[in-house]
Amino acid sequence: MYLKNKHSNIYNQIIDRARNRLLTSYYEKHHIIPQSLGGSNDASNIVNLTAREHFICHLLLTKMVSGTNKSKMHQAAWMMASCISANQERYKITNRIYERLKLNMSESKKTTSSWNKGITPKDATRLKLRAARISQLLSEGKITQKEADYRNSLPLQEVKRYAKRISKKTNHPKELKDTPTGGWKWSKESRDKLSAQRMGRTPWNKGRSLKQP
Repeated sequence: MYLKNKHSNIYNQIIDRARNRLLTSYYEKHHIIPQSLGGSNDASNIVNLTAREHFICHLLLTKMVSGTNKSKMHQAAWMMASCISANQERYKITNRIYERLKLNMSESKKTTSSWNKGITPKDATRLKLRAARISQLLSEGKITQKEADYRNSLPLQEVKRYAKRISKKTNHPKELKDTPTGGWKWSKESRDKLSAQRMGRTPWNKGRSLKQP
């Protein structure tokens, strides 16, 4: 997995030294093979390092791998340099190291595609919910396949506007004039059942219209 170069040699020296000592002062746990590269949480894959050694090891790892693994190690090194935890000590980095990490991160993002392909987790959930709802309406016969395809093709920001349009028959999209208006409707059986349940009850407004005081 690791390339054979001087950086790997230095990395192995730090790891070997850490295995044969006991730190009594502050230390940080380090995965010899990072979890993002397939490393486990087994004790054999973890050593205790000083904060300085830990940061140096992650800088070395950026030069010990290639391809997508290199991007992962750039991300890990950048996180160590930029995210300071109240429970962890961090050494101040020089402006040159900061610049190099920043440039490496920028180059890595150019060569790798976004994990979500530009869709936020919130939008991805909305798309799944919309597809499930449309599938349900289609299976119940409340909309046609033509309208289902049309709704699924709409961008998320168009969904609310489309819902308002289909609520008015006169503003129905031209290509959907021959389809139902969509939406959920009470069946006659349900309406009759509700009517029977409410029979004899006093209305919440006591028979007054909303316009009356």
